[in-house]
Amino acid sequence: SAERITETVAHLCIEANILLPEDVRACLFEKRKEESWHPAREILDKITAVERRKIYRLLEKDTLSSVFEYANPEDVSGYLDEMDIKKAAQILALMETDVAVDILRSMEKYKRVILIELLDDESKNDIALIASFDEDEIGSRMSTNYICIPDSSTVKEAMAGLVEQAEKNDNISTI
Repeated sequence: SAERITETVAHLCIEANILLPEDVRACLFEKRKEESWHPAREILDKITAVERRKIYRLLEKDTLSSVFEYANPEDVSGYLDEMDIKKAAQILALMETDVAVDILRSMEKYKRVILIELLDDESKNDIALIASFDEDEIGSRMSTNYICIPDSSTVKEAMAGLVEQAEKNDNISTI
């Protein structure tokens, strides 16, 4: 039944993400801190705006979006101010929607309006959905990064769908 599949998938997600041994979780946490984005975002704070502008021109948009996703939204707002407005909008469109909303909320209204106007329709709609919730509402914690398993799936199909979709949607939790 669909309920059984949902329970099985939820259980497997919990086991995979939460019930790891403490030493494995600690190791994963340490390795995550070693990722290249951690030092990259620290360097951005230590160099001048002129040096950052050179970096913005050299790096691809997807690389910049990855670095910016893990930085403080207020800092990213300032970084986006330092670059071409069209490139800034493209970088925002590549970010997870909830992160992009946090960054946009930290900007002055006129800049936010311009950036949203430059986004593609899908990004605009996703941002409008997440931004429609107040900070104290659970909807403000949502993301458009999700995995969908049809309720008609067998357990085998559900697991295959979960594995396939997990490549793109890497932050799995259960509802």
